[in-house]
Amino acid sequence: MLKLRDGWQTCTPCGDTVYLYPPDETTTSLGYYVDKDADNVGAYPHGGRDCRVFDTIEEAHAYLLSVGSESPWEAV
Repeated sequence: MLKLRDGWQTCTPCGDTVYLYPPDETTTSLGYYVDKDADNVGAYPHGGRDCRVFDTIEEAHAYLLSVGSESPWEAV
C-alpha cells in the first residue's frame, strides 16, 4: 500500500485532475511529478514534461523510481 509522502502538495485547479508537487515547489508552476484523474495516472520524472501514463499509482510509483526520479508516494 502506498501513501503520499510528507510534505508533498496536492493541487486541483479544475475538474477532477489532482496534481502532486514536491515540497517547496510552487503549485502554480509546471513542476508537478504526477497528475491523476479518475481514469489514469500520468508520471513526469523529475517534474519534467516527458510523461508516461499508467492505470495505477503503484505502476506510476515503480516507474518513477526505476528512472531515478523521486516519487510522491512511499510504502506503508
